[in-house]
Order: sequence, then structure tokens, then C-alpha cells
Amino acid sequence: MSETVPSDRREMAFCRRRTRPATSGVELLRDILLFMFFVGLSYGAYMVEGTQYTVGGNSGWSLGVDYANWASSITFKTGDSLVFSYSDIHTVVQVDEADYSSCNSANAIATGTGGNSVFKLDKDQTYYFMCGVASHCAEGMKLAVTVTAASSSPSTGTVAPPTSKTPPSTINSPAPSSAVSLLPWEGSSILALVFTCLFYLISLLI
Repeated sequence: MSETVPSDRREMAFCRRRTRPATSGVELLRDILLFMFFVGLSYGAYMVEGTQYTVGGNSGWSLGVDYANWASSITFKTGDSLVFSYSDIHTVVQVDEADYSSCNSANAIATGTGGNSVFKLDKDQTYYFMCGVASHCAEGMKLAVTVTAASSSPSTGTVAPPTSKTPPSTINSPAPSSAVSLLPWEGSSILALVFTCLFYLISLLI
């Protein structure tokens, strides 16, 4: 036989269901801050990654290209990368300003070979590159790029895809040029930190 539930108990259960509070404002605010925190982290990661530029655009790293004109149309930021795409008769060498002016590759800071080389621009300074083969540098195969500190806006400029299907190889360098830059600690990254603190404080109140 089924048990009959007294009417007063049914009424009390119904009242408890009706008076059960919905999601509180604090919990809603916590969820919103958590969402904004992950959005800030995602955007901050995008900013840190930087932009990859193929040197010379579709012409790549070769003779007969005006690299000074190519570089003048781009604002390079820390965290950006240069992709050198070239044939096996060329190389790419990073040098200092003096050797760049005299086309001297004997004191190379870094050297890339193999047809595709990537160099990370991780400092706000001027970088100097040249071809280390014969008189190629004297014939104009040289590049100087000035890098400024990264801001909350991504770099501008036209990015041309690499002309070779060979996977890029990082230029050998004693400097940590292949390391991922942790700049900038500004803009969205600061917002992410603020949201993290707020989320932690609110979680203590719940």
C-alpha cells in the first residue's frame, strides 16, 4: 500500500522549492570575472606571440631586392620574427653595425643556412643581416631592421607567406633569440592579473 503524505508536509516541501534562492549576484559576478580572465589570457598570449614576416615578401632573400624599402613599410615589435627564404647559393648572417656597413661576415653573431631560417626579434634594438656569400652583400643583399618595444597593439605590415615548403630552421645564435618573449606585461595581461585577484577575493567570500 502506498503511504499518504500529509498535506502540511507537501505544502512545506513546495514552499522550500519555491523559496530556494536562484544564482546569487556574487556567484554571477564570479562567473563573469572568470570568463573575462580567460579572455584576457587568450588575448595576452596572442600579443606575446608576435607577427612573422617573410623578408622581401614574395621575392624572399635574394639579389635584386630593395630590402631597405621593404623594411620601411613595417613597424617591427619585440616578439616578431623574420623568415628568410632563399636558395642554396645564399646564406643569412647576423652581424653588428660595423660589419654590416663593411659587408664583413667574418664576425657573425648568428648564421642561417638551408633555405629557410627564422630569427626572433626579442629585443628593442636594430638588427643587421647580410648574405655571407661572395659579393652579395655589396650588391644589396643586406637588411637592417629597428625593433621597438611591444605595445598593446599587434604589429602592422603586410605578411607574405614563405616561398619554400621546407620547414623553417632557427638561426643558430648564442643569444636567446629563439626564446619566446614574455613581453608585454601591459594591456590585456594586466587586466588578466586584476581579474585573477578579484576572482580570488570573491571566492573567499562565497
